[in-house]
Amino acid sequence: MAGAKNSKVSAYADMHGGGHQAYRADIDGLRTVAVLSVLVFHAFPSLLPGGFVGVDIFFVISGFLISGIIFREVQAGTFTFADFYSRRVRRIFPALMLVLVCSAAAGWFVLLAEEYATLGKHVVAGVVFVSNILLWRESGYFDVTSELKPLLHLWSLGVEEQFYLFWPVIVLCAARWKMRVIRMAIGLAVLSFVCNIVLMQLKPVATFFLLPTRFWELMAGGILAWYLPSARVRDFLSNSLMRFKGKSISNADIAALLGLSLLLVAIFGLDADVEFPGWYALLPVVGAVCLILAGPSALINRCILAAPLMVAIGLISYPLYLWHWPIMAFLRNADRDLTPTSGIVAIALSFLMAILTFVLLEKPLRQLRGTARRNATLVLLIVSLLVIGGGTLLVVKKGFPGHIDGAVVQRSAVFDLKSSPQAACQQRYRFDGDLCRSRHIDTNPDAVIIGDSHADHTYLALSEAMDQSGKTLLLLGNNGCPPLPGVRFQKLECQKYTDAAFEIAARSPAKTVVLAGRGPIYMLGKAFGEVEKAKDKQYGAILVSNPRLSHQEAYMASLESAFQLLTHASKHIVFVLDNPELGFHTRDCIDTRPMHFFNASGVKSSDCSIPRTIFDQRNELYRQRVMELAKRYPNVQLVDAAEPFCDESACRGILNGTLMYRDETHLTPAGSELVSEKIMAILKSS
Repeated sequence: MAGAKNSKVSAYADMHGGGHQAYRADIDGLRTVAVLSVLVFHAFPSLLPGGFVGVDIFFVISGFLISGIIFREVQAGTFTFADFYSRRVRRIFPALMLVLVCSAAAGWFVLLAEEYATLGKHVVAGVVFVSNILLWRESGYFDVTSELKPLLHLWSLGVEEQFYLFWPVIVLCAARWKMRVIRMAIGLAVLSFVCNIVLMQLKPVATFFLLPTRFWELMAGGILAWYLPSARVRDFLSNSLMRFKGKSISNADIAALLGLSLLLVAIFGLDADVEFPGWYALLPVVGAVCLILAGPSALINRCILAAPLMVAIGLISYPLYLWHWPIMAFLRNADRDLTPTSGIVAIALSFLMAILTFVLLEKPLRQLRGTARRNATLVLLIVSLLVIGGGTLLVVKKGFPGHIDGAVVQRSAVFDLKSSPQAACQQRYRFDGDLCRSRHIDTNPDAVIIGDSHADHTYLALSEAMDQSGKTLLLLGNNGCPPLPGVRFQKLECQKYTDAAFEIAARSPAKTVVLAGRGPIYMLGKAFGEVEKAKDKQYGAILVSNPRLSHQEAYMASLESAFQLLTHASKHIVFVLDNPELGFHTRDCIDTRPMHFFNASGVKSSDCSIPRTIFDQRNELYRQRVMELAKRYPNVQLVDAAEPFCDESACRGILNGTLMYRDETHLTPAGSELVSEKIMAILKSS
């Protein structure tokens, strides 16, 4: 019996990075709480709306276990970077390499070429633990929805492993310089938490993904690892603070109860709409700290967390976390959605793959000793280099377009259109916004178009039509920024780019200025449709120039300023009343995928339309107010970009079998052509 226990302790120490550490079954149980929260949230978010905090629980556990090992080895003088990182390789790489290889294989059958190339980038980033940085850099107006990225979940692994690049160095330096490690740890944790709070308002995406604003969560576990071995702390936990029904309740039991309560509040009380991490992250972090602090003797830890089933799931929590998201993401890519049935299948398959990975791969590797263990580390490093090479090949070959049927490629090509700034345009006009384009950069423009991404898709066909007429069109703007001068937005850079665009247009020899933007989203301050929920925060572009004005009043005041500015500059103004927002991605209307699972056709909606009544409800106020304002300016003409797509019953994303939209709201070249014809009719007559 003693031999079995020693074997378990040894395996446990190897699992978490080495060192001599008493096995705590309750920590494996806490891992189960973390991983199940994440799994259920990703498959059925309405059941556990705050289940995403499971990642924060993992951060605390990891910081506690690994920091404890570092502290003990540094104190004993046995710590070496070679041993530490070789243990990390044996712990992290086996399951990770397997999941990356299988994801790349699955992508061949499920993903389109551009998506497959992007997966290659994420494979490489996953191996070198910079997924969080890549995802942060990718976030933007045209970024693919997070649910469709098979390796999105590796951001947390990137944060964790980046932490272990810096933390051992900090501990060693502090020890050699005779500094108090714990004071430095607390100082860094406080600094990180303050950055988290401040940057949450300024750079929420960076705050979510990057190490400096997550450092404090891992450090909370590290600080706990420093203090928990203290006899004073152990004595405090064993003392009783209160009695209930004649029985003493120890401080450890109170800590465990508090910790569990905080976790339950976070898991059931938070949701994806809260500003996270921010202050809310204290709930899972403090909750996890309290449960670990309580120790294995606390009633909750002993009877719930250390229950055999909880421990069993905790032992496979790492491969379970790695497998669950790619499985769900590939199902969503293939079938357009994750149904209750496919969600259950995804969770079951995740458990199956996690168990097989643990039993057939991780467990045998942990049992290796001596030379065999060193050889295993070397083999894993070689495999990682091969995986990097494979991921790089996917990027270089642009996702191997030939692996998809030609007809499928043709139908999906409309989704590949993206706007990119032109260096020559930026250099000539001293304009560094996202949108700066002209077919003839050395020719003075005959017309300027200003606006957001809707100005960009209008430019597609309009610039070609003007070119055929011997005229030049200049595009100036920025994605997510409406054509309204002199206004500050939540997206702070908008004011700089928009003011610069209007200044350039006003002093240019162009006779006409076209204003095109997604009017309803700015006037109402919210996006349209389920698929765009995430854009409400990031790209709602709420007008904040005057907090006493409503969105509607602020928008109209700013639009009148635009009309006045351009009228004073003697410009003819063409204002484009926005095209309909569909509220769903048009890929849901056509079969573009090489493989499907639960949805036989992969088509979510064959009728690519919205009822006219819904369009009217969304746009009535916007159109009415703009039309009233335009009547007061004789030099302003309106173009109705909705007219080509709408009849009395519906507004459509497909006309005569041709796709008019490339996503929820942006037009394809075919759709852009219909709008540009209406603008050209005005330009020719003016």
